[in-house]
Amino acid sequence: MATIVWDNDFGVFAAPCRLDCSIFKAEGGLIAMVKHFYKWLNALRVEVEAGSVGRTAACGIPGDRVIPVMDLLDTFFPINGRVDISCHLGNNARTRDPDPVTVPWGPNNQDLKIIDGPAALGYIFSVAMPPNGATYENYLVPLQAIYSRCLYLAYIRKIGTPQPVNNVGDPPVMSSCIYFRDIGNQLWFLLGSTYTLSYAVDGADTADHNAKRRLMNGWRREQVLDPALQSYEPDRDLPPDPHVLPPVLELAVAEAIWRSLLNIPLGNNDAILDHTDLPPADPWVTVPEDRAETQFEIIEKAVNAAWKLANPQDLDLVPFPRNELWDAGPFSAALHAALVNVVRRRWLLGNGRDNAAIRDEYRHVFDIMFVPRMFRPDPSNKPNIILGEIDPGQLVPTYMTLKDNLFEELYGDVNTSPVLRMLDNLYTWVNDGNDYLAFAGPAIQRYGRCAETYPIAGRVIHQDELF
Repeated sequence: MATIVWDNDFGVFAAPCRLDCSIFKAEGGLIAMVKHFYKWLNALRVEVEAGSVGRTAACGIPGDRVIPVMDLLDTFFPINGRVDISCHLGNNARTRDPDPVTVPWGPNNQDLKIIDGPAALGYIFSVAMPPNGATYENYLVPLQAIYSRCLYLAYIRKIGTPQPVNNVGDPPVMSSCIYFRDIGNQLWFLLGSTYTLSYAVDGADTADHNAKRRLMNGWRREQVLDPALQSYEPDRDLPPDPHVLPPVLELAVAEAIWRSLLNIPLGNNDAILDHTDLPPADPWVTVPEDRAETQFEIIEKAVNAAWKLANPQDLDLVPFPRNELWDAGPFSAALHAALVNVVRRRWLLGNGRDNAAIRDEYRHVFDIMFVPRMFRPDPSNKPNIILGEIDPGQLVPTYMTLKDNLFEELYGDVNTSPVLRMLDNLYTWVNDGNDYLAFAGPAIQRYGRCAETYPIAGRVIHQDELF
């Protein structure tokens, strides 16, 4: 662990805008602290604006950086306000086009395109001149702590609301710092964070929020992460989007499929239904509950009849509840794996999907979800998992035929199955940039939610100086 030098003498920027550890004090409560932060930010604006006239240093910001800092303040932090991302309307209300602010960074003044407020604030903190002898231990770690505190104070207040609203989902949830020394031993560093959007869940703001989220996901994937990764291995072809998903989103889509099979609406994401021809009367129904229950009972009764014949003194077997398979019991891991395989198969096939191949993957899912998993009962007549599952194949000669019939009845036609259509729905919706799922929470994202996005870009731009 690093030995961090942290005391009341630590600060960033220079007078009259020096920012020190008092930013952490809670005197006067949260409202007072937010006002204190924005008062400081407005003071910094005044000094930087004055310095930009003659490109002279202001508050510890070098003269060649004052104009870029002024541009970022004007774009993302207008007086007493803030802007979450810089964009303009696309072709319709569900789209936004990026409008980045290009700033110089690093010893070679490479272009860095910034599109969101947290990254803008990170850049401003990153160009303030560090003191002589600054190191990771004595400067960058406490600097990041102050930056993180400022992010909280900047985004805890809703836009247009004169007082703080303790809305913990609004501020960025993580920040990071990447640093290196160039060949002249000068310390260079870049702060970054997860992006944030002014979260709106009702009214006309919802479409705007969703459009901005799609923009941010696409921007960070296409403009930041892909070029950064490509620069490390120029001869390596990156997996084309959307034929690959990161594990966290694979699992989120897998859970969406599971919910759709149980006919659970996927939150308030009506856009999922934009690309479907499912029956409009009940668009979420992919496997009708009454039909699933009928098939379930056919197998359950056949297994118990054979069980009683072989074990006349024992109680009937009991099935494991179908709706508890995702996150409980002995079948959770197998169900996750089977559903993730469906997701991977669908994304691998792309627009030229093979319906039979997808159907084959679904067979494993149905065997886990809809075929009763039989156990001896415990004293409360619930499945006694400790004693292990009973293998019906040893009891019922027609067991495989019963399972085949169940799958044929519940999945439907290989080309027109509602199950297949819902999967196509999710495929189109997610690949349109909608990688958030209401039940999964805002943390389930494809690209760019991790704090390293802009620091990765900075590191790659100057990788020659790193080694």
